Amino acid sequence: MPIIHEQLPAQRPGWNFFRWFAAAAIALIIILMVVGAFVVPFKMISEAQAPDAKEWPWWQTGLIIAISVFYLWISLLIFYHILLPVVRMRTKRYIVEEQGVGIEFQNGKLLTIPFSNVAKIRFRDPKQIATRPLWKKILDPIGLVDESEVHTAWEWLKLEFVPAFPKKTVMPYVLGFSSQQGDILVHRKKGAGLSRLIKPWLHHPETVRDLNLTPENPSEFYKQLQAAYDGWNKNN
Repeated sequence: MPIIHEQLPAQRPGWNFFRWFAAAAIALIIILMVVGAFVVPFKMISEAQAPDAKEWPWWQTGLIIAISVFYLWISLLIFYHILLPVVRMRTKRYIVEEQGVGIEFQNGKLLTIPFSNVAKIRFRDPKQIATRPLWKKILDPIGLVDESEVHTAWEWLKLEFVPAFPKKTVMPYVLGFSSQQGDILVHRKKGAGLSRLIKPWLHHPETVRDLNLTPENPSEFYKQLQAAYDGWNKNN
């Protein structure tokens, strides 16, 4: 498809070192969680089999299984939602096309999101987020709510606590490090939202509903992207 505009990803000096340091720390946490999934139940069973132990109650078996499943589930969440995105923060180029937005990765792979699967595009300004009222900062600390569409406190509450609320942006997949000038949220019509808590492996750029783009000049990229999206909507 013809390219209208393109940009390199935002660069944050020193953050590449932090990325690998964070990845190592997160990997250590995952290892401890997986080990805990087996060590804790083993310890409970060993204590129950001691000579002076009381009779084994039935509910302890269920508790052991629940603890193991919980530790493994948390490990999967951390692995897919935190570790892999940190390691994969290797975008090479952001592209505005006539029919969609493209994301080129360092490995040469190109992900194209067609405008037919885009519900809305929003620029997230860190200065505007920082000047919001305190109650909005508490309900939405990182500014995922689109204030142009949600006006009352009741709508804010629904947005935060009703999972199926259509305007809700859930756990966007962050591509790279955000520029200090802001970033761009792309909300797809179809994609994995809260289901990623049950199926963590769906937290992937190709399957998530919400993507966070981090070009070097986000405001300009947003203008070009929004103009292309509006033009596509007029012709389709």
